[in-house]
Amino acid sequence: MALAGPLMEKIAPLVPGLRRVVVLTDAAHMPETALPGAVAYEDWIAEAPAGQDWFSADETDAVALCYTSGTTGNPKGVLYSHRSNVLHAMMVTRPDAMEISSRDTVMPVVPMFHANAWGIAHAAPMAGAKLVKPETAGSRTRRSTISSRSRALRPSASR
Repeated sequence: MALAGPLMEKIAPLVPGLRRVVVLTDAAHMPETALPGAVAYEDWIAEAPAGQDWFSADETDAVALCYTSGTTGNPKGVLYSHRSNVLHAMMVTRPDAMEISSRDTVMPVVPMFHANAWGIAHAAPMAGAKLVKPETAGSRTRRSTISSRSRALRPSASR
């Protein structure tokens, strides 16, 4: 609720294309605000037409394109399909791979352009694991956000 207050009102003028701010509340608890187009979440979703059509895609359609930096030759691109990402994420959760499960807290240290962060960015939510993302470049990672009970993920052969 505090984010709909003075701080957001100071930031809003710095965002030229800002037309609407959705406040995560219902109309009864909507704070008074000068934010442009401020609307309570429940009112906002009520505006959506009933029977929304779902996006349809084939499993072989492209979903991600990653490029190498060219450190071992010319830069190369790898195009991933929906199917390849799902299969990769499923494999990462297996006991003989990284064994990611709902009991884990994981933080990908491999960037997304490297095999989609080894599939961790997709596998963790798929398995129900806590996903801790490093902060932006140049800032320190909050190690305190990682549970003390978390284990390092490594292939089971080395456990």
